[in-house]
Amino acid sequence: MSSENFYNNYLQNSYNQVLLNQDEDKQYQRYLIKNFNSLFPKEKTARILDIGVGNGRTLRAFKLFGYENCYGVDIAKDLIEEAKKKGLPCEHVKDTNSFLDSNKGAYSLVFLSHVIEHVSKHEAVIFLQKIKESLSADGVLVIVTPSVQNIFYVGPFWDFTHVNFFTERSLYQLCEASGFKNIKLYSEKIPINIYGRGITNYLRFFVSDIIIRFAQFLVNNAIKVIRFGIGTINPKILSPNLVCICKNHE
Repeated sequence: MSSENFYNNYLQNSYNQVLLNQDEDKQYQRYLIKNFNSLFPKEKTARILDIGVGNGRTLRAFKLFGYENCYGVDIAKDLIEEAKKKGLPCEHVKDTNSFLDSNKGAYSLVFLSHVIEHVSKHEAVIFLQKIKESLSADGVLVIVTPSVQNIFYVGPFWDFTHVNFFTERSLYQLCEASGFKNIKLYSEKIPINIYGRGITNYLRFFVSDIIIRFAQFLVNNAIKVIRFGIGTINPKILSPNLVCICKNHE
């Protein structure tokens, strides 16, 4: 099966069906606000591009926030078909770079969530350069991608189509090589009960969150002590996903 056919059948081949059908609007809005509220365009008419539509949750969220000019693109044809069934403004593109070339300087915000890990190393710099050119003078690129620095998280490796793996240093290097000067990386903030509904789910996620965070705290600090002792690099960001903010101005 060619890579094009693979992505044309991505929903069947790789996409998390539970994630596709989740009713998570309120929870995902909280996630976006917690992590990116200060980056939202002030004007509701600002153009926002979501690259990698997935289950459409980012497009839905920004529509619910009142933004009038949100648009999405994806190379996975079947995911776009599902998103269109939900009334979301999006299109299937075979070549995202060509789409970006035809929209230079157009976007105040480009959202790139769980996409860059699907892009090979020799294509990634050109891809981000194209995104940079598609941003307005004061535009912002948001990147969210699995981190290989979190030893509890298998996210980087669970999908066959993940071909690029990032630490905070390597992601910074990629963005800098793509021409961005104003680059900041953060730990992802996950609100409690982001995917659950009702008191049972709330309690389950609350308890598991406390246990997981406490275990991570103990193990991560033990690792830091060991790394410090042997003089190796200590990563600062240990959340499951890296958040990278690139601004199109210094």
